[in-house]
Amino acid sequence: MNYLEQLISEWYQYQGYFVRQNIRVGKRTQGGYDGELDIIAFKAETKHLIHIEASTDTDSWETRERRFKKKFDIGKKHIRTLFKGLELPDNIDQHAIFLLGAKSRKT
Repeated sequence: MNYLEQLISEWYQYQGYFVRQNIRVGKRTQGGYDGELDIIAFKAETKHLIHIEASTDTDSWETRERRFKKKFDIGKKHIRTLFKGLELPDNIDQHAIFLLGAKSRKT
């Protein structure tokens, strides 16, 4: 885990969320996993479920968009299995947080 992930995780814990970090999901029969999710946080009182991918990379926006779309798709597929027995919302709030930006702003 990098320090950006640690900071984000601690912030959500401080806000009352149950947090899971660096979770491998989608175990494959031939070995390996579909992917790894940085931070999944759930607040039972508000039923807010959030998936955060943190990055300290300096890649292009095109590369970032491709990589994080894949991570968020994997998250949508597997996150519900991480909180068995809990009533989760239909919507998963997903965000990528970057330590380093770029010369132009991307929304």
